[in-house]
Amino acid sequence: MNRQQAKDTRQAFIDAFISLWAKQDYHSLTIRKVADESGHTIVTFYRHFETLDDLLMSVVQDLVAELLDRIQRQETRLAESVELFSVIRENLCLFRAYYALPSSHPAYQLLRDALTRFLEKRYEPRQFGSMPIEIVLEFCIGATLSVIGLYLDNIERFTAEQAAELYSEMILKALGSTALVLRQEWLQRRPHYLKEN
Repeated sequence: MNRQQAKDTRQAFIDAFISLWAKQDYHSLTIRKVADESGHTIVTFYRHFETLDDLLMSVVQDLVAELLDRIQRQETRLAESVELFSVIRENLCLFRAYYALPSSHPAYQLLRDALTRFLEKRYEPRQFGSMPIEIVLEFCIGATLSVIGLYLDNIERFTAEQAAELYSEMILKALGSTALVLRQEWLQRRPHYLKEN
């Protein structure tokens, strides 16, 4: 098997997994179901992934990488928020399946960790009264994940832009004025007409 065939086979397993995961609970999935859906054998599955959890982690890592890549290209908080909810809408089945995972699952922690790294990189935490910075960041991440969950439950009622505006008003504006500010180097790189007041 050459590299391209190996890459195509791996992608077939990923696509099969995503298709099945969108229709059923993760715990009801089996390697046999994924292999059958992909058109490959269980033996071939094990050439690409050690376990079903390994495949799940790969799928979630790709999803989180796409999300962060698209958010980081935005110039304003509102644009970041619109992009966040746009990616969720485009990957609705995956995000719904992801949110059905138990919060103790390592794959669930990937998004939380990625959002934390993004906030730490993009924003400079400041003391929020006597509240430790770590708690402020934890609150922001928890609030972000909660708003995403609400959006998933009510996606037919809100566009990505409406959800972003709500998120921006409820979470980012409140925190931005007191606990999180854009890092100075980020502001200095942006053209003056894009800077937020």
